[in-house]
Amino acid sequence: MKTTLRIDDAVLRDLKVLAAGTGRSMTGLIEDAVRTMVRQRKRARAPKAFRLATFKGRGRRPGVDIDDTSALMELTSRTS
Repeated sequence: MKTTLRIDDAVLRDLKVLAAGTGRSMTGLIEDAVRTMVRQRKRARAPKAFRLATFKGRGRRPGVDIDDTSALMELTSRTS
């Protein structure tokens, strides 16, 4: 696909030198740079696996709201 980019003059000069020195096209270098940036951002955003730690092998009890501290304290006092 063709597109138009506005590139800072100093960056363009560096890009031309790099392309000439490596025998690659400016297009190829720009594509690689963008591809690398996209991969890094995807990796940074990828959610990490989360596993809820449970004890005594029973898991979370049905109907228990873990956001309700008072209910959890009451439940804890009944099972102790």
